[in-house]
Amino acid sequence: MRVEWNRRYVSGVSTFLLVDTDNCPVLIDTGLGLHDYSNPTLKVRLFRFDLGSHNAPESAAVRQVTRLGCAPDDIRHIVITHLHFDHAGGLPDFPHAQVHVHRRELEAMRHPRTWIKLAYDRSDFAHQPAWVLYDRPNDLPERRQPEREHGMK
Repeated sequence: MRVEWNRRYVSGVSTFLLVDTDNCPVLIDTGLGLHDYSNPTLKVRLFRFDLGSHNAPESAAVRQVTRLGCAPDDIRHIVITHLHFDHAGGLPDFPHAQVHVHRRELEAMRHPRTWIKLAYDRSDFAHQPAWVLYDRPNDLPERRQPEREHGMK
């Protein structure tokens, strides 16, 4: 297994990691997506302003993955630590990938409480990702089948 991260390519806000496994590359989080650069919401603009980041679509995971020699369709698995817009904003850029996430995090996004709802951006999930859900830390991916959504709840 090899971990790829090269700071010289990153000029904006990037919260993702590409892991080259024996089977296929796996993306850990996605950071902001191309739509966050081409049509940023107010929360994305405030986030970038707060971090001192400029509009840098080349820092999106899909562009970084391509720069490292992988086609976006080569990314078949994305592990999401949490579904906030700055970690899951690039999911639409990898529409064919299975998205591995803890079931409670998916439910938290679907039914947010209080101010935390501001951290989720429904447009990041509008393409209806193939969710692979986990309930316990020792759940193994080979035991899981993706669950396609039929509209957001």
